[in-house]
Parts: sequence; C-alpha cells; structure tokens
Amino acid sequence: MTRWRAVAVGVTVAVLTESVGYVLTGRLSLFGGAFGGLVAGWVMSSESDDDGRSGAGRAATVNRGAGVGLAVGVAWGVVLAPVAVYLSLATGEVALSPYEHVVRTVGLGMLAALLAFGLTVPPLVSGVLGATFRTVYTATKTNRRHG
Repeated sequence: MTRWRAVAVGVTVAVLTESVGYVLTGRLSLFGGAFGGLVAGWVMSSESDDDGRSGAGRAATVNRGAGVGLAVGVAWGVVLAPVAVYLSLATGEVALSPYEHVVRTVGLGMLAALLAFGLTVPPLVSGVLGATFRTVYTATKTNRRHG
C-alpha cells in the first residue's frame, strides 16, 4: 500500500525544488520530481515495519519505494504539465527544459508520450534509489550496533 505521508513529502519537495530552479534559471525541469521521488522513497522506508535485515524485507521495501516514487511522479506530473503548458503559451517558448528541441520535431501524440514517460519514470527510479539507500543505511547502522 502506498504511504501517503511519503507521497505528500515527495510532492512538496518536488514543488519547492522546482520553484527554486525556476526562480534561478527561468525554466522548468524534471529534476524536482526526481528529487521528490528520492526523498519519498527515503521517507517511506523509514516508515517501514521491517528493519531491512532480511532479503525479503529489503525487496518489499524497494518495491514500496517504486510505488511511492511512481505516485510522486504522477502527482507531480498533474501539477507540472499544466504549469509548463501555461508558461509555454504565455512566454512563446517551451518552458520545460529537456523538451525545447523535441517539441518542433515530433507529433503531438509522441510528445504526450514522451512527457508522460519523462514525468513518471525518473521519480519511480529515484524512489527505488531512496528506499535502497535508506535500507542499506538502516542495515549498516543496525549491524554496527549489534555486531
């Protein structure tokens, strides 16, 4: 089951990170969602009942990290996509950083698919990484204490 507190923390981190990035560069990027997914995976694994010592416990935690990262990606995409379209229409140039060169060369369907892929996969992967990092950190800390 998705840990909604972790998803809320991840989306908040994504919004704050992207806001700072936009103020500094004047462009939107996919970094906020990826960083939010990483933080959500870390937070979710801290809520886990398993201490991360068993292989099955680690795999379950990493799987939950993927789910939380995907949830952050979808929630973040719901926020970022309309904002990016609005800013693109208002300024006359593409506001989403990695897509400025792609927009004029692909069709609308391919652009929608690339946008959906770009908004959901990086947070999913970083959610797995965040959960993995937290699991390894917790297992190392536990082994030092008991070993």
